[in-house]
Formats: sequence, C-alpha cells, structure tokens
Amino acid sequence: MSLKIGDKAPDFTLPTDGNGTIALKAQRGKKVIVYFYPKDDTSGCTTEACGFRDAMPDFSKADATARAAGFSSSYRIVDPGNWTTR
Repeated sequence: MSLKIGDKAPDFTLPTDGNGTIALKAQRGKKVIVYFYPKDDTSGCTTEACGFRDAMPDFSKADATARAAGFSSSYRIVDPGNWTTR
C-alpha cells in the first residue's frame, strides 16, 4: 500500500512505550504526525527524532501531536517527549 500526501492513513493499533496501545482510529479528527524510523538508538535516527521532539511546541500550536514507530522495536509507538540525544 502506498499513500500520497493528503491521503488518510489506514487504521492500525500498536503497542506504546508505556505498555499500552494506541489505535489510529481513536485519533480521527485530530492532527497526528506518525514518524517511522528504521532502527533504535542510531545516531541518524536519534537526531531526526530529536528534531520532532524539538518541534513539539510548534506542533502543539497547530493542535497536532507526533508519535514515532520504530521498525527495530517491533513497531512500538513512542512519546516524542522521551527522546534524548545519544
């Protein structure tokens, strides 16, 4: 499946870093940025993720939130506020 800018994302439910789950359908009507990264704890992915973390105030002003899904962490959704530079 491929998506284009402006397409609605398909529904999915994934585990979170807090041992819960998050379902995209529960976010319908909200502005949600989902960021996928290929590998945990690498300098490139961490730097990019920290950019999302640093942009959270701007996202909040736009009434949006961001979440990340890491391929190497079994698609676990993480809270950008927990990202740190490594």
